[in-house]
Amino acid sequence: MSSTQLRAPVTGVMTPLQDVPDQVFATKMVGDGVSIDPVDQTVLAPCDGTVTLVHPAHHALTLTTGDGIEVMIHVGLDTVDLKGDGFEPLVAEGDAVTCGQPLLNFDAELLSVRATSLLTQMLVTNIERVRNLHPALGYVTAGQDVALSFDLDQAAAEVDDAGPASEVVTSDAVKVLCASGLHARPAAVFVNTARGFESQIRLHRAGREVNAKSVTAVMTLDVGHGDDVHLTAWGPDADAATAALVAAIAGGLGETLLPVAAEPAPDTTPEVDDPNLIHGVSASPGLAVGRVLHLAAPEIDVPTAPTGDADAEWRAFNEALDRARAQLSDLEAATAARVGIYQADIFGAQRQLLDDPDLLESVLDGVKSNRAAGAVWKEAYE
Repeated sequence: MSSTQLRAPVTGVMTPLQDVPDQVFATKMVGDGVSIDPVDQTVLAPCDGTVTLVHPAHHALTLTTGDGIEVMIHVGLDTVDLKGDGFEPLVAEGDAVTCGQPLLNFDAELLSVRATSLLTQMLVTNIERVRNLHPALGYVTAGQDVALSFDLDQAAAEVDDAGPASEVVTSDAVKVLCASGLHARPAAVFVNTARGFESQIRLHRAGREVNAKSVTAVMTLDVGHGDDVHLTAWGPDADAATAALVAAIAGGLGETLLPVAAEPAPDTTPEVDDPNLIHGVSASPGLAVGRVLHLAAPEIDVPTAPTGDADAEWRAFNEALDRARAQLSDLEAATAARVGIYQADIFGAQRQLLDDPDLLESVLDGVKSNRAAGAVWKEAYE
């Protein structure tokens, strides 16, 4: 084993992780590490590494070291609800940073009023890669004092010696030929393949990247037919992961493959400023007569107030998930019997949405803030 040290990301007083008033952190569900009660307003890099995640709400970010250790820094508690207010990220995903480099500014006064706590967590999220964690005690100064030390286990050390396994593997661009792009069903097939690998995997399109193991995240990329995507991965099986996922995309992910058409001729239709005019392409001469119907999804009314305390609300939400899973299973079986297994696969994709980590995290954060689970779920998937 080799020893690794992480310096304090903020200046303040060390607090035992188990004393953090948030069960997700206190029970080490996210990872193991330290908590600091900050007295300043800038987060510094605790080590050299690469920024591999900046949360859209800017309250959390992750660095990955050259040894493949993932270090998450989470400023405050329930700060995701601020949706970025009070935070100023100074780095972007993919940036290489050095120990002590400023990563994030935050408004401590705003957070002290609108967040549950200012306690800032620094966690090793891939905890299986480390041993013998030793948190510091007392007062620490950002960028100077060691806040957490640990041993890298032998497997991680061998990865570091080998080199490529701890580096970011980037695939060539691959064109998506699924007739309708990465909608729910092919996205679910893609994510199932990604989840079969230990490595961290990102899917990229048009300058954006998402977690390849989240159906919701993949769908938010809005990957359409003919779009080019590529993958990045880091971890013990990064090469195999990227190869398998590129092959899966090229193979159509179980969908009908549609070749990309040649570049269409420029549209020479004259512009007409008439809101009642619908532009189209003439297939043959003649006159078309019929009713025009506007299709819109119905608005689903959900309670905006919780039915009880946070524990009761979370239990009720999970019971609702169980009922939805059972209903989708019945629909899948009935559809498969009536029209075929392939057409029934869409219900399997819908079941995966019920277990999507991004959606569930949003609901858990909301429930802990005394919000109704149904209302948070609706906001998250919309």
